[in-house]
Amino acid sequence: MAKFQPHPLRTNHTNSRILRFETLEDRRMLAVVTVTTDQDVVDFNDGLTSLREAIFATNLIEGADEIQFDFGHDGPSNDFANARRVGDHRFADDYR
Repeated sequence: MAKFQPHPLRTNHTNSRILRFETLEDRRMLAVVTVTTDQDVVDFNDGLTSLREAIFATNLIEGADEIQFDFGHDGPSNDFANARRVGDHRFADDYR
């Protein structure tokens, strides 16, 4: 029969444990700003978000951000309507 041998790092206390720190993975949140109006306005209290306001908001914080468009069921009333024909626009640099 094998003889029980205690773990070499344990102390004499039978209920003690060795505390260890575990490093967790780096988690960063992607900031998503949704454009809700096709008007070129800057009014942070109107409850709407223009493209200009979205660019301003994403430039406040470092890191990768995403700007989405949601104009509701009616869609935009100006040149944003043709944006899907042009393609997906991705900005890799810091635009201000």
